[in-house]
Amino acid sequence: HGEPKAAPKGEPQAERKTEPNTEATLEPKAEQKVEPKVESETDPKAAAKGEQPAKEQGAEASLKAEPKVEVKAEATAEPKAEAKVAKVSSTGKQITSGGSHIGPQQWGIMPAQMKELLYDMKLVDTIDEKTNARKFVEEYIKPRYKSGRSVAVTFNDASPKTIDVMISHCWDEPVGTFLQHVLMVTEDRIDVGVFICFLSVYQGTPKEVDIQVTQGSVDAKSGCFAQVLSTVKQQGGQMIVISNNAVMDQGLYSRLWCVWEVFCAIKDDVPIQLHPLTGTDQHLFGKAGKNRFDPRVARCGNPSLPPSSDEVRIKAAIAAEAGWVNVRDAITMACKYTTMFNYMISTSGCMLGPCCVKALFQAVESMPQVTKLAFLDNGINESGVEALAEMLKQNNTLSVLDLRNNNITDRGAQALAEMLKQNKTLRALYLNGNNITDRGAQALRDVQNSWKRKWFRNRHIDIFGI
Repeated sequence: HGEPKAAPKGEPQAERKTEPNTEATLEPKAEQKVEPKVESETDPKAAAKGEQPAKEQGAEASLKAEPKVEVKAEATAEPKAEAKVAKVSSTGKQITSGGSHIGPQQWGIMPAQMKELLYDMKLVDTIDEKTNARKFVEEYIKPRYKSGRSVAVTFNDASPKTIDVMISHCWDEPVGTFLQHVLMVTEDRIDVGVFICFLSVYQGTPKEVDIQVTQGSVDAKSGCFAQVLSTVKQQGGQMIVISNNAVMDQGLYSRLWCVWEVFCAIKDDVPIQLHPLTGTDQHLFGKAGKNRFDPRVARCGNPSLPPSSDEVRIKAAIAAEAGWVNVRDAITMACKYTTMFNYMISTSGCMLGPCCVKALFQAVESMPQVTKLAFLDNGINESGVEALAEMLKQNNTLSVLDLRNNNITDRGAQALAEMLKQNKTLRALYLNGNNITDRGAQALRDVQNSWKRKWFRNRHIDIFGI
């Protein structure tokens, strides 16, 4: 069987059947054998390749020729599939336009580039704030990034970005909300390289993705995520865990990849930060809670299907490395104490009135280490936001203010616009889910536009939700 495979890959299959013949008879033989060989060759070749049999029982003889065409196409398509893997290298490295092979350690994306992605998403009709990462990959990333380079590597093709921060998450959260959550905890570090799997890994064929994730190794300890966390450790960085409301029934750690990532971070002594908006027990461990958390039941992919090769590799690595009890204890302990390092105060869902908002802000003023303040889902109206805006005029510590899902109208937007003319430190303002019309939005945009003049060229703020 080795000799036919050694024949030139571009030759027709008939050549493999006519080795005794001369070159002068090869082409006529190929033309004559196409139809007669259909019935005799289709079934065994398809069976050998694991392909589907003829289309339907009782079909016309002319339809039976279709499997022959498919067999020929696949016989010549195999080298092309290998070429696709080769463009991300046989060991899972991505290849820059200059020909450099770069590993996961340099698949970073910077906060400013994530902002560009957020702005560009608004121009795509099929993408909105509810689009999750899976749909985003299929409808946005794959049609635009086909070169073998991921979103992150495409942005940094000339100078690949080393990873400082790894984001551990699952793909269920709306991608716009997810990126805003990432920016909330990274954007004050302008030059940081961030690893986000669906942006850092080239989203090609399943084979191309798999070779990048495994890095050509059957051992999960040598794979992409373990390598990234090792680099984060060397860089003095951290892993940030971002859960989401869509997984609160089962918890983020019902996902085996997330278990593996936090396990690797603990093993390598990488600092772990829980996102302050999604770091509750239910976000991480589901309704069953932390005390009943069992990482052994975590799954990769659809839990109704048999275990995938990823799942088998990860579970074997965990069982051999530390044992499930130790992994469970380490994860629950890490998730208990990391919140003290989050320099953000969140009052999500507390329904604070103007007096409470003012009292809390006065307390924040005495804590300069707090740089992010979240007032989500608090029913804050004009009087509340006006009080807040007045205090923010003189504040010089906050860089992020999250006012999503309140009752802020154009009047409140105008108060915030006036505040921004004096505040010098805010870099991000989140206003999604309020009652701001074009009039209020324009007042905020006018302030942004005024900073584009020469003497304000170093002043910038991102305003989301207008």
